[in-house]
Amino acid sequence: MSSLILMWSTLLLAFPPALALHVSQLPFAPVAIHDSKTMELFHIRPREKEVCIEGEEAYLQEALTRLQASNMKTGWLPSNVEQGTCASIGYKDGPISEHCFPKAAMWGDGRVNHEHEGMDVKYVLEGNAYNADGHHDAFPKIDCMYEVPESKSSKATHRIIPRTGWLCMQGPLAYVSLSLDTLQKSNMQTGWNSTEVEKGSCTEVGYTETAPYFAGAQQLLQFCMPKLVMYIDPIQDTDQLKAMDMLFVAEFNQHHPESLDIHQPVIECMDRIGSIF
Repeated sequence: MSSLILMWSTLLLAFPPALALHVSQLPFAPVAIHDSKTMELFHIRPREKEVCIEGEEAYLQEALTRLQASNMKTGWLPSNVEQGTCASIGYKDGPISEHCFPKAAMWGDGRVNHEHEGMDVKYVLEGNAYNADGHHDAFPKIDCMYEVPESKSSKATHRIIPRTGWLCMQGPLAYVSLSLDTLQKSNMQTGWNSTEVEKGSCTEVGYTETAPYFAGAQQLLQFCMPKLVMYIDPIQDTDQLKAMDMLFVAEFNQHHPESLDIHQPVIECMDRIGSIF
């Protein structure tokens, strides 16, 4: 459930784990939003203590309530809000801001037995074993505490389309707007910088076929932004779609020779937690 800073391999499994990337390697790293000098801080950690989330007590209590009500609950039911900073208990890697809990910050401790790559998906898979109806979730489902301007709070369907026009994604305005902002801050930004959020569905502009779920751009975006529905034009060449993310990464590297030459997408995902460094 969080903003997961994700280095994406185009060879993915059914439940693809994230590949670790330390924040210091990023040319466009997000920053924490609270000041530990001006507020008393508390923290929460999942069952296996893979990460530490830090913030004000009341905010973390609400965040924990939502985690414990999500399909990642098996990792959070034993957790409590505890006093003190994450750094005070050994979590030195951070802080990183969160889409899902924007007034909190994430930290890691770098310990081998605190592996946090794909942590959220691990807890989702655990939870599937307890679904009496046999339903299995592939992605985290959580009621995030997104912060969006009032002007973008509409639940009406809106869409975004990349520069290439090879696909269309739709959802509520707030989620679509945050997703586009995330894409425009990633190393795939060349494909999305000219994109604007438009009111209406994808089918209204000719994208009438649900996008297939296979390795490549579609799987990356569906994994990273699970509340968006993706469509393609029925005559679209799916081979182009598979390589779209890598096309944008190559363009980014050409335009930013001063940055690390990273040959995989690096993006801060929505609705994720854990795989952030």
